Amino acid sequence: MEAGNTSFDKLNADAKNWARETQKALKAKLRSLDVKGTGRLIKSINYSVGKSFGVANKISYRFPKHGVFVEKGVGRGWPITRVSSSSAAIKTGRRAKPWFNPIMESEIPVLAERLKILVSEKAMSSIKIN
Repeated sequence: MEAGNTSFDKLNADAKNWARETQKALKAKLRSLDVKGTGRLIKSINYSVGKSFGVANKISYRFPKHGVFVEKGVGRGWPITRVSSSSAAIKTGRRAKPWFNPIMESEIPVLAERLKILVSEKAMSSIKIN
């Protein structure tokens, strides 16, 4: 192997870049929903990239529990059973405001494609034919 290609630095950098881009998308989605009281939630969204043996293997997002309540439309005495189709939910405007899951569902395939290319390139460069 070449001296500069002995680690997975490119894969780690791509994972971190994807996590940062996705964090920005999550914040933008929350801003677009016009949900009252999300300023602190937006500021609190953080990510971390975990590694095993020097290779990125986990990306985690952290935010207050309130973010889950916004996603599901629950809280302050509003269980999930009252949110989905109840007439009370329609009258009060209480409804789910998905901001996390839709972003993850669209962005995870992007990460998978990036990593697939990098790992296959790494594998090909490691194969030695005699």
